[in-house]
Amino acid sequence: MVDKSIPLGIWQEKLSRTYLLDLIKGKRKPIPLTEEIIMTATALYRTKRDEGSAAGTEVHDWIENFLSKRNPLMPTDEKALNGVNAFLEWYAENDVEVETTEQIVYSPIHEYVGKLDVIIKAKVPGRGNKKFRILFDYKTNNWSVNKKTGITESRVYDEQRYQLAGYRGAWEEEKGEGDIAGRYLLSLDKDTGRFKAHFLDEDPTAFKKDFNCFLAALTLKKRNKELTRGW
Repeated sequence: MVDKSIPLGIWQEKLSRTYLLDLIKGKRKPIPLTEEIIMTATALYRTKRDEGSAAGTEVHDWIENFLSKRNPLMPTDEKALNGVNAFLEWYAENDVEVETTEQIVYSPIHEYVGKLDVIIKAKVPGRGNKKFRILFDYKTNNWSVNKKTGITESRVYDEQRYQLAGYRGAWEEEKGEGDIAGRYLLSLDKDTGRFKAHFLDEDPTAFKKDFNCFLAALTLKKRNKELTRGW
């Protein structure tokens, strides 16, 4: 329900433009435009998307197996290996206890189901050395230049906030409000092997705001299903 068409369209445009400009760069005469070049330029985003998706899935599966103590083999794909190494660097720097992985959660009140990645016990920024229960998720993504700082870094997308708020909301329906101290999102860069940990609940009002957005999207989705039924 959260529209991502504009940033995806910009990314697709940039890929095609870069590909075509690289073909003529350094040449006195333009390369004759062929059907093959046109088809390659317009389909390039699918190739990049599928490559990134495959590497991201491999990283996700590896981390799941690692946290479940299944001793997975290291990936051979370069991008997947970068993602895994980024995770291992974060893991070595943090004293983390894994409580559960790939946990199905269900909200009887709002009628939705999901599968969260991990519940951990770890320290919360600004709250001393005590460990708290945290809803933990990890994403492989493409880092970009922050226009304000000029630094290439990870970004937390709105839909990621809402997704984790949905998981937390369903979990706390069963366990009790306040059982989760916060939401952590670990961004892993497949290109450089860097990581960035984002604590999403430094602002104590953030969870309720994000959960309300999640419920709004859920309401839209349910209504859309009703309206399209039978078509």
